[in-house]
Amino acid sequence: PGGRDYKISTVAKRAIGTASSGTYVFHGTEAPAAPRPVVVFFHSWGGVNPALYGGFIDHLAHKGHLVLFPRFQEVNRSRPADASGLAETLIRDALAALAQDPVAQPDLKRVAFIGHSAGVPIALNVAAGGGASQLPVPKLIFGLMPGGIASDEKERGILLRDLSTLDASTLLIAMSGDRDYLPADRAARRILELATPVPATRKL
Repeated sequence: PGGRDYKISTVAKRAIGTASSGTYVFHGTEAPAAPRPVVVFFHSWGGVNPALYGGFIDHLAHKGHLVLFPRFQEVNRSRPADASGLAETLIRDALAALAQDPVAQPDLKRVAFIGHSAGVPIALNVAAGGGASQLPVPKLIFGLMPGGIASDEKERGILLRDLSTLDASTLLIAMSGDRDYLPADRAARRILELATPVPATRKL
């Protein structure tokens, strides 16, 4: 999907930060003619190894994107309540470290968030942080099989922030798989309903 007309032949893979709390970075090995659009990939709860999403990440990097994979969970140690704040810090630190990199060249005006399962509410929380998090506004939030959303602070899972602070220009997509039994359409519907600033024409 998306075609095989790849602009990039070889992808560089590296890490910024520590092994337990860092960001994996993927991009072409040669300096681009123009800054690279940025994709931030938010993993599912427990899916901290980017190899789980290897085909997807490799495809995006070969198409010319700069892909960031923040590891916002230390398995069996991290709390879901801390994940959104840690993700913000990791993304901010990674973008700062790559700002002057002649090969990475992040384009902060072209940023997309992709989340899987519990990574979807975390991506939404980061986007809802807006100016307070000092992160660029994503033009797209693509939620793959949304799940892991807590109803209140006592319930284990990701508690959604106030999604009324989302930017109205953001394109919001929520997709549920017909064979995935963990998430359900109700999580996707809830997200679309709470994202009130985004007009219906930009919700898919």
